[in-house]
Amino acid sequence: MIEKLEFDALGTTLRSRPFHFFARVGFETRSTEIIGRTPHYEWTSFTCFVSKNRSKVAQKNVDAASNVQALDRADYELDTQDPIQVARQLYDGVHHFHDHARGAPALLDITSFRREELLVLLSLIGRLPRNDVADWHLAYVGAKFMGEWLSGEVTDVRSVLGYPGEARPSKSTRLVILMGFEVSRARRIIESYEPKEIVLGMGRKADSINDDLYARNKELFDQLGREFKESIESTFEFSARDPVSVKKELTEVIGDPTRANLVIAPLHTKLSTIGAGLYGASEPLAQICYASVDEYNEAAYSAPGTDVYLIPLKDIFEHHPTSDAGPGS
Repeated sequence: MIEKLEFDALGTTLRSRPFHFFARVGFETRSTEIIGRTPHYEWTSFTCFVSKNRSKVAQKNVDAASNVQALDRADYELDTQDPIQVARQLYDGVHHFHDHARGAPALLDITSFRREELLVLLSLIGRLPRNDVADWHLAYVGAKFMGEWLSGEVTDVRSVLGYPGEARPSKSTRLVILMGFEVSRARRIIESYEPKEIVLGMGRKADSINDDLYARNKELFDQLGREFKESIESTFEFSARDPVSVKKELTEVIGDPTRANLVIAPLHTKLSTIGAGLYGASEPLAQICYASVDEYNEAAYSAPGTDVYLIPLKDIFEHHPTSDAGPGS
């Protein structure tokens, strides 16, 4: 069950027992929000991921994270231009964390993982024994607002490792887009796959992070819909904050996954991206794609809201098909 907590309530939860911590620190203020709100809390262990070629803005956040109190700490650098290296580092980091936090309370802050990283992370954690992660929780810091522009030019559109799908030359392509705030990314994905059919989704107002973000999402959803009107097969709504609901919504709107080459582009919140990953894990015909970019609006990408969302991993993995397995699987 998803819990929406104010940060004071999160602090109370953390003080109730020792927690292990797992996080991605980047240029966003939100990436250090939990750290900054719990300055005197000593984590049992801290596994931290940072970009290898990081900016000065990101380095300031990394410096702040260096002061985190933890009995054990491990740091991993991700080369964001090399998805194979990223997957290897995530694998090493997940299993280091698992060695320390197996069967113990843990908080995994997914706020600042890039969507590609997050999907690989979901696949890796999904292969751990269920009992070992029964007391692990995902944490997501909501945004108060998003910048006027978020990212620059798209440099590559690729399938995410672990979600390759199945491309059959005899079939046309059906592209499902979970629309967010980046029209240029969505446009480039459409141009790359040249789909015969587009299924265009937007976040449901009742399940949005806040009303202002919903209004912005609706505006951009309508813009893309007008631009590719002739290719839009259908539209749908999905939850911005409930991964399990997103999986169910994708299952319903996609229907028969065999009638076309199926590609899914998650471009909304990290929580909805996990929902796309749950669908992709259960449907091997579905490819999940990612569009990398040359820059981000680091000066005004987003501002943190006042709430953090907590989701028990056990609730998510009730809907993940991977069976219990050891670290070497």
